[in-house]
Amino acid sequence: TSALPAIEAPRITGVHTSRGFISTRVVVNAAGAWAAQIAEMAGAELPVEPLRRQLVPTEPFDQLPQRFPMVIDMSTGFHFRREGKGILLAWNDPKETPGFKTEFDTTFVEKILTRAASRVPVLAEAGVNPRRAWAGLYEMTPDHHAIIGPAPNVEGLYFVNGFSGHGVMHSPASGRVTADLILQGRSDLIDANQLSVERFKQGKLLEETAVL
Repeated sequence: TSALPAIEAPRITGVHTSRGFISTRVVVNAAGAWAAQIAEMAGAELPVEPLRRQLVPTEPFDQLPQRFPMVIDMSTGFHFRREGKGILLAWNDPKETPGFKTEFDTTFVEKILTRAASRVPVLAEAGVNPRRAWAGLYEMTPDHHAIIGPAPNVEGLYFVNGFSGHGVMHSPASGRVTADLILQGRSDLIDANQLSVERFKQGKLLEETAVL
């Protein structure tokens, strides 16, 4: 179902969908990589852009333990974990550019295997079938931290966006904080003001050292 926020400047009054109009005073924008476009429909600005991330699974590989935690090389962002009988390899390519690119780039295999073998030499022996690799989209903010809270210029519009790769891990707390803000204007869980979209105009960016 497609949807389009309905506003009577500057307030949310409902959502136009392909199945009809839904009257509501509150809309939560949790549209991931498409969040900026949804915000624009409601006349709001949101500094979130899509960025491709690529994952490479190895063929069955028994030269590492069957069970071990996800391992992260903090110097490069390369990380890996067990995935079934193989190993799932991931790396944040600093040369990647923003955009809705979801096709897998086969040249990425050599790049990530080079980093894998450098950190864990035995991974040089792992087989990889590029046809089993895939790509998806992160939703990135300028400081790689989430935006949670009301849109400053559209009453009733709330942002829950830009998790920059941390969304699944942060989703339970983010849902709780967003519900608190909608119902009572504040949250007892955290100080949500630091995650406001206005921090970018105020120069109050948050430092993030683990961009994966």
